[in-house]
Amino acid sequence: MPRFDFWATGETDITLSLDEFAKQYQQQLLHEQVGLKQELDQLTQDWEAIKGLIGELLLTLERISRPHSNGARPANRQTNHEVLLEVQEFIESITADRGPVPALYKLRHSGFKQYKALFLKKDRWGGREYMTDTVYPGQLWEKAMHYRYIIPASLEPHYNALATYHQTYNERADMSKEVEAFERMYERSGLFSFYFLRINLGMGVLYKSGITSRPLGERLAEIERDLRPLQLESIVPLAVVPKAAYLEAFFKRKYAPFSHLLTGSDGPLTEYFDLLPDTVEEITAALHRLTGTPYPVPLTRSDKIRTGMRRRQQAGIHIGRPKVAEQQTQFLQKPKSAHIATLLQAGHSLREIERQTGYSINTIRKVNETLKPPTYHLANLFLAKRADRGFRAVADEINALANKTVASPSALLRVHNGYTPTPDLLRALCQWLGIVPSQLKASKK
Repeated sequence: MPRFDFWATGETDITLSLDEFAKQYQQQLLHEQVGLKQELDQLTQDWEAIKGLIGELLLTLERISRPHSNGARPANRQTNHEVLLEVQEFIESITADRGPVPALYKLRHSGFKQYKALFLKKDRWGGREYMTDTVYPGQLWEKAMHYRYIIPASLEPHYNALATYHQTYNERADMSKEVEAFERMYERSGLFSFYFLRINLGMGVLYKSGITSRPLGERLAEIERDLRPLQLESIVPLAVVPKAAYLEAFFKRKYAPFSHLLTGSDGPLTEYFDLLPDTVEEITAALHRLTGTPYPVPLTRSDKIRTGMRRRQQAGIHIGRPKVAEQQTQFLQKPKSAHIATLLQAGHSLREIERQTGYSINTIRKVNETLKPPTYHLANLFLAKRADRGFRAVADEINALANKTVASPSALLRVHNGYTPTPDLLRALCQWLGIVPSQLKASKK
């Protein structure tokens, strides 16, 4: 299998934008492709050089093992012929894997002007056989007493070629397979397009990413079928990037905190995200930069407000606050509000209701606040009931109601100015106002 991660499943710097990651990925892809080709080219050159040396060796062995005109071979030529057969068998073997090198040290011929001492024992670092010390024909007998093997010096490159024959063949074959696998995976990954969609559901807006090798319309039909039980309203493609399968895994890692799990009729639905508007604009702009297609400059908040107001005005719709505010009773009678109210009264928390129903947290908070009894500032209630009466008259009325002296004009002046009264005075004031202390908001001061 190729070494390159075509699907970008490894760890990557998720602080990069989508287009920055794509550029980095494409550079790595090109580097890997060039590197594999260079390795294969080098192994091919080495293999061609080895094949040339082996061809030369075979010609040399045929020449020095050729019989005389009478058909007879002297002992040296017969030995050379046996070495020739051994070399032929060695290079024709399909199972040999760096096996023993044919016995070139047995070769003897008058055409060889010098020889090299050959040591077959491997060194301490695991290296292969090596040669040293030049030996001339007149010294063969003397040197043979000190060295175990001696080969013709002119055949030293050929000996090295034989020693690496099968290794280079296997490495080149393996590299060829790796290059072919790389090209196949590269071609296959190029069949996939990355898409980014906006999904409008009854519960709100979500976003989906994914890859497909089919026309986008076929994939959208499948998504629509999966989301139909969830009150699907519309699917809007925001961007499609061809030949970008690698974006899927990176996108899921980068935006994992925004992942939103849905459950359809066939089980969990993945790759859905609850993204903020600014994040959506950032993603869409980056994807459009990758495809080279123009992307409209995002409108500012003020531009969006003015555009919406102009559109409503042209449609004859009232602009501004509604003339009649929605009554609390009407709001709580809505199916969604009634469902939330039931769960709140059963003791469920706001976030728990959000997870169970998929409703907006702001809607849940609004129902929760509506269910709470109204609260007031003590100073406002006191001012409304006192009206134009003096503080002494009000104090006498409160003390008479409480059957004891708890209020004084100066203490009531402090309540009027927003200060918190003493506990006894607070109880007396609540009795006078006809409320309970839990209906009071924090004091202004």
